[in-house]
Amino acid sequence: MIRLLLVLLLFTTSHADNERRGLYPDIGIKILASSSIGRGGSSTSSSSSSQTIIHAVSPNEERRRKISMKALIINIMADIGPHGMPLAYAFAQGGPTGIVPAIALVVVFGLTSAYTMMALAYLAVETRATGIGEVWAALIGVNSKWVVDLVLTALCFGCCLLYSSFIGDISKALTSVAKPYGFISSRNGMLITITAALLLPLCLLENLSAPQVTRIFGVTGMFYTAFFHIKRLFDKSYAPGQLLFDNLPEIRRPSWELTSSQSFGNKMTNLFHVNMGVFVLINVLCVSFMGHYNAIEHYEKLKDASPQRYKTAILAAYGTIFIIFTTMMMTGYCIFGQSVQPLILNNFHFTEDRLAIIARIATGGAICFAYPLMFSGLKSAMFELLDLNGRSKSIKDGVSIATLTIITLTACKCSEGNVSTVLEIVGSLLGCA
Repeated sequence: MIRLLLVLLLFTTSHADNERRGLYPDIGIKILASSSIGRGGSSTSSSSSSQTIIHAVSPNEERRRKISMKALIINIMADIGPHGMPLAYAFAQGGPTGIVPAIALVVVFGLTSAYTMMALAYLAVETRATGIGEVWAALIGVNSKWVVDLVLTALCFGCCLLYSSFIGDISKALTSVAKPYGFISSRNGMLITITAALLLPLCLLENLSAPQVTRIFGVTGMFYTAFFHIKRLFDKSYAPGQLLFDNLPEIRRPSWELTSSQSFGNKMTNLFHVNMGVFVLINVLCVSFMGHYNAIEHYEKLKDASPQRYKTAILAAYGTIFIIFTTMMMTGYCIFGQSVQPLILNNFHFTEDRLAIIARIATGGAICFAYPLMFSGLKSAMFELLDLNGRSKSIKDGVSIATLTIITLTACKCSEGNVSTVLEIVGSLLGCA
């Protein structure tokens, strides 16, 4: 609803106003508090204006923080790429959804999300805002800004919980191969160790453009995982009678309901079938293309930022992600049918499929290196909601550490059934917002 309203509000701004106010800024001053924003974006009073926190940044320092378009495309892909892991699971629910409506839904959600990513950035420039909550305060009213901050906080918290649960599941599979000793021999031990040693330092970084190599690794992992799915589909390693099929637990073995009339990839499915399972797919798609919590930050970090350059980056990133998502959704179902898990890598054999082991390492890396981007969105919304932006870094770091600890401990208790429930709740209640 918030995304739709912001799209409609974008149409109310004229092209003349955009040129007059400068839609192509390289601003060295950022307004970090919304206390001076009244209804319609005007200052409420001279006294409230004095409460605004302003940081002057030198032009050289501001430019040093900028990133190239290629780097921005990689950042966006790394940010939203892991969101599509459950698409095959969602596609399989209810029988499954037909190929044509499923791909149509992916296209619609992809295009809508790409457009609203651009809309949020343009509206932020128009209103001189640095966050989605401030955009809302300027266009709708400051009294209801807390609702936006609360929704964004809950959304990013839920997505971080999914990420942590997936990291735990991948770690469990990898420990079956490496067979470590002691604390890290268990799923929860590995999850806590990875969180403390890797995720926490990355999540406390203020400048997320620094570890660019981690984004490249994450995107490379996404491409490898998509390629791995295609290979396993065509080499039929998990077909009945094959060694990998026979050695899988019953619950993870490929299975299909042979009640539909057409086939795809030699597996039974229907072109136009639609049933109640389509709502699970819609829930997951609400989250899959979700990168809006960082839309404004992405624009601000783009070197020589302009609407056209940002549009090019968004379309390139979302177009590539669409191909990866569609590939993994279709091939995942064609390999495992209705037994596909929310984290599809859990379906592949833990120890005997070597390519699956590499895919788990690649996907785990992609999720770990996308985690700070998601957590950055969580911090931004949470700090606005709790009015912490004027506080010291130590206080904000303490809140961040406490939040990450809660997420990690909750993920330690999440089974695969819990993960699918969290996924559906996040998609249905928060993703649509």
